[in-house]
Amino acid sequence: MSRISEALEIAGFPEDAKAYFEEIYLRIEANEEQHRHLLASETYYYEDGDYAAELKQLTEKSGLHQYTIEMLHLLFCIDRLKDIYRARGYSEEMLRDSMADLRYKLEECKAVHGIWGTFVFWWFKRFYECKTFKLGRLEFEWEELEFDYNETLKKGARVINCHIPSAGPLHPELVEQALAKAYKFYGFAERREIMPVVCESWMLYPPHYEQFPNGGNMRSFFDRFDVYKHWEDAKNEDAWRIFNRADHNYDSFPQDTELRRNFYRYLNEGKMMGSGYGILFYHPEAERIERIKQMEKILDAANETLQISEQDLKLLTEYYEGPLWREDFEADEAGKLPKNLKRGVLSEDAVYNLLEEIREV
Repeated sequence: MSRISEALEIAGFPEDAKAYFEEIYLRIEANEEQHRHLLASETYYYEDGDYAAELKQLTEKSGLHQYTIEMLHLLFCIDRLKDIYRARGYSEEMLRDSMADLRYKLEECKAVHGIWGTFVFWWFKRFYECKTFKLGRLEFEWEELEFDYNETLKKGARVINCHIPSAGPLHPELVEQALAKAYKFYGFAERREIMPVVCESWMLYPPHYEQFPNGGNMRSFFDRFDVYKHWEDAKNEDAWRIFNRADHNYDSFPQDTELRRNFYRYLNEGKMMGSGYGILFYHPEAERIERIKQMEKILDAANETLQISEQDLKLLTEYYEGPLWREDFEADEAGKLPKNLKRGVLSEDAVYNLLEEIREV
């Protein structure tokens, strides 16, 4: 076993890629000068030195492609990251999940450029600084909001930023599980708060929505968000994510899936791709919270005027006299609802007293 053997296992590389990186690592290890550059790149990566200069030297002296050397460096750095995770109390499962992103980027690089490596080396520093973690299907990190979002969030508010790795189907249940993991990991469950989640992606560009298969996972993901802003990309830089092609010869792009056929037509019609920035508010009791908010709004309006429409009266009466009020009341008693949720409608007398007053009027 070599220094990177365990890292290759942790990242889950395919067997042919494992063999390739083992071979080139042993070759570099046997060359004192090249190995010194690799060791220095690891030290500087964690200590904010000029690791890029060391990797450039290693690339030139080894004769290997830049993408390959950068991936080798990332594998080499996992050994120290493993100790950092252990010291912080993070699980080995969490390390393996997060380092799986190396495999996703490896496979993208092989598909797009035919090279075992990564063409997005800049992306990974956040993982090694323990700022970004893969929790289930999605990746998450803290971020400060760069603008005001209605009256709900102000510029500078801390939110959770999520990323979508190319880790297979984006099943709604996997997205839900990932959000639930983040909700717990980032302390929102303990604080009984709603978790604001932001995402910037080509999957949130509104003109793309009609190109996504009807009823599919991508539309489901889009529908979770309020797409607050979006912009066109005249260079169509995200086309490779769909077609695994680095060129822009759209008329020769593959059409072997519905998604590819749709975007093939889209691009060949001269339409531009783009990205969107979306926001969602996650809580495991989201449906319950929305119901309580709706009933609270009806209750407040009726208390103010002692007037209520027949439709709202029916809704409030059925809610109070049916099983849902009791379920919501018990959820509140069990501490499952956000601390700052307005919940007068769950008072045992509030709805009863209002209905009595309305009957008297």
